[in-house]
Amino acid sequence: YQVSLLPALMLATLWCVSICVSRVYLGVHSLWDIFTGVTISVSILLLVEPVLNLCDPLLFAQPWYLSVLPLIGVLLVKMYPRVEWWSMDVGDTTAIVASGLSMVMGSFLNSLNHTYFARHMVAGESLGYAIGSITVEKIGLSVLRAVLGVLILIPIRFTSKFLFYRIIPPLFGNQLPMEQITKVPHYELPYKFMTYSLIGLSITLFVPRAFVSIGIPIVSL
Repeated sequence: YQVSLLPALMLATLWCVSICVSRVYLGVHSLWDIFTGVTISVSILLLVEPVLNLCDPLLFAQPWYLSVLPLIGVLLVKMYPRVEWWSMDVGDTTAIVASGLSMVMGSFLNSLNHTYFARHMVAGESLGYAIGSITVEKIGLSVLRAVLGVLILIPIRFTSKFLFYRIIPPLFGNQLPMEQITKVPHYELPYKFMTYSLIGLSITLFVPRAFVSIGIPIVSL
C-alpha cells in the first residue's frame, strides 16, 4: 500500500513499543534485553538496507536470481551461530529467512507473468495500492481473504509437520518422541525451512491466484 512516511513510522514505532513493554511486563525480558535487541536490529538494518537496494534490480533483470535465492537461504541458516544447547532462536531465524526469501521468489515469479506489480515496475510508477475510502464491502472482502488464506495455509503446515516429524525420522532409525525431535537440528531446521518457504510462496503466488479463480477481487482499503 502507498502510505506516507510519518504515519507509517508512527505505526511501526507504536507496534515495537507495545511489544517491548509487554515483554518487560510479563518478565520475559529485561530493559537491557530490549535496549540490546533494538540496537542490534537498527545496526543490522543500516548495514543490510543498502545491500537490499542493490539486489532489488536483480529481482526483475536477472533470470538466474531465482535459482540463487534458495542457496542464499540455506547458507544463512547454516552460518547461524551454534550453541551447545538447543535454542528456539535457531528455528525462528530459519522461519524468518525462509519466508522472506520465498516471498521474494513469489514476487519474481509474479513479475514473469506481468502482474500488477511488474507492470508498475516497467512503467516506473509508484508501487502498491492507494489507500481509498473504507467501506463495509472492502472490510468484508478483506476478512474473507484472510480467513480463506489461513484455511489454505493450515494444511501446508500440517503436512510438513507430519512429513518431517512422523515419516522422515523413522526412515533414518530415529524413534524419538515428538517433543525431542523438535529439538534435533537436522529435523527441525529442514521442517522450518520447507514449511515457511511454502507459506511464503503461497502468500505471494498461490493464494492470490486462488482468490482470483473463485472470483474474489484484490481489494485496497
